[in-house]
Parts: sequence; structure tokens; C-alpha cells
Amino acid sequence: MPVVSYEFEVTRIERSLDRVGVERLRSRIRTSMRSGAQTHLLDLRPLAVLDSQTLAALIRVLRFVRESGGSVGLIVDQEHFLRILSITALDRIFPIFRDEAAAAAVLQLDTAIPA
Repeated sequence: MPVVSYEFEVTRIERSLDRVGVERLRSRIRTSMRSGAQTHLLDLRPLAVLDSQTLAALIRVLRFVRESGGSVGLIVDQEHFLRILSITALDRIFPIFRDEAAAAAVLQLDTAIPA
């Protein structure tokens, strides 16, 4: 369930994202964008595994949000997830934060996440 805080919306990803999960996430983000939320953070901390299907889903969500004029960042605190994001170079296209407070510190300066 999305949580609105600071100047951005946080959505916790609690399980691997398959095609159905991506469509639900896109629908949720689309609704929040209609309400004015342009900056979205996907919280990956609840995930046990960051698989290739979820990585592909994150890229699809990123494309959708950018095409709609928004921005997406990730909240990640698991070291093995950070390594995966680095190896796949996704840490170059997604801003990564350790928690909402770290994101808020950056986003207070600018409400759009730099890409």
C-alpha cells in the first residue's frame, strides 16, 4: 500500500514483481500521479530476493513514470541487493536511498529525483 510522506510517495514492494504485479504497480502509480505525486520511491527492503523478473519490472515502471513526467528512486538497505544493482548498472539509472529520511534530505532540495 502506498505511503505518502515528505514530497514523494513510497510504495513497498513485498514480493517479486511479475507481469500482473507490474500492472498493479503501474495502476497505483498512475492514480497517484493523477493526484499530483510526481516523485515515487519503491521500497525494496521487504523483499527477500531481487530476481531478474523484478529487475525487469523495475525498468518497465521507470520507463512508464518517466514518460508520464515523473521520477522514480529505490529504497534499498540490503548489501546483496546493492551489489546486484551495481553489477547490472541499475544504480546508474535509479537513485538509491537507504531509507525515507535519506531520500527526504535529498528531495527537500529538489522534488524531482535526479536521473
